[in-house]
Amino acid sequence: MEKTITALEAQKRYADRINVFLDGEFAFGVSRFVGAWLSVGQKIDEIKSRSLISADEKERALQYALRFIGYKQRTEAEVIKKLEHLEFPSEIINNIMSELKEKRYVDDKEFASQWIESRGESKPRSKRYFQFELRKKGIPGEIIDVALENAPDDLVSAIRLGKTYLIRYSAINDDEFRKKMTGVFSRRAFPYSIVKDALDELLRIRKEEHEV
Repeated sequence: MEKTITALEAQKRYADRINVFLDGEFAFGVSRFVGAWLSVGQKIDEIKSRSLISADEKERALQYALRFIGYKQRTEAEVIKKLEHLEFPSEIINNIMSELKEKRYVDDKEFASQWIESRGESKPRSKRYFQFELRKKGIPGEIIDVALENAPDDLVSAIRLGKTYLIRYSAINDDEFRKKMTGVFSRRAFPYSIVKDALDELLRIRKEEHEV
């Protein structure tokens, strides 16, 4: 059954949305983008009305997702979780995710690669710790494994990290230094064998500096 659009009114709270009135009664609200082709006097049936509402819901979900990833790079799992929290239907979420991935707005491979590259330089940590962080963000295991192939060697990372503490702990003796650095390395999930080798190198550096 067709109804006639009798009014199109801008919403007071959201200027980018309009209220659609059919046969003199409020029917639904849509974004101006979705309802751009609507006009007063136009006739639409129930199927078209449902199509408009569905398209509007998809547009709202897309805009929420774009704002969410606009602040910083996100993983696929993080975006899905956000949209689920906003109670969008799974069908729309799947549709949105396909579009975001196709346009590479969301790319787990790129995310994992950049995560390791940036933090490998600024905040050295072990490959095991990288793995933990990326899993927590919902990155699939096979993607993590590939990204870790380009991660810095654990011993190199441990020594780089340790060097940042040489000045801070310069006043303590070697035993205290070893104890404190063991804690630092453990919190970043470095294996024992790596910790031992890294400490040997750091203690060697400390000795050289004290002899100068």
